[in-house]
Amino acid sequence: MRRKDREVTDPSEIDAMLDRIYSAHIAMVAPDGGSPYCVAMNYAWEKNAAGEYVFWFHCANEGRKSEILKANSNVWIFAEREGSFLEKTTAAGTPYMTMTYESVSGAGVVEFLAEYDLAAKRRALALLCKRFTATPISSVPDAVIAITSVFRATVPVLSAKKH
Repeated sequence: MRRKDREVTDPSEIDAMLDRIYSAHIAMVAPDGGSPYCVAMNYAWEKNAAGEYVFWFHCANEGRKSEILKANSNVWIFAEREGSFLEKTTAAGTPYMTMTYESVSGAGVVEFLAEYDLAAKRRALALLCKRFTATPISSVPDAVIAITSVFRATVPVLSAKKH
């Protein structure tokens, strides 16, 4: 990282950033010769027993994103939160402009949950719902859970920065 003064290394601060940010961009590479594809998605996150970050997502069973991820499970996760635009002056009196932000990113591997594993899918969707609504996932019928694709991206190491 070029700007070490903006690097965030404290795990509890990175966790707090992930709690404040509500969507992440998932970059992937299509098997059609390597064309890039990136999509923003809401997420939930947790740490696994090894201390790795696990991001949970849901999507339709079909479509470009699902096809690419099933063919190439390597992804880059990038989550950011914009702050505000600032006009400042250096100690020497030189004006400059900057933007405040928080960002977290890292390489990961995607794994889809089995279509028939309703308990695992319901657990992951409960984590997602908990971030955005008070409606319990238990109110969603099994038939809806069954047709929803759920996948996780396991990211061993995150890089974070803020300004």
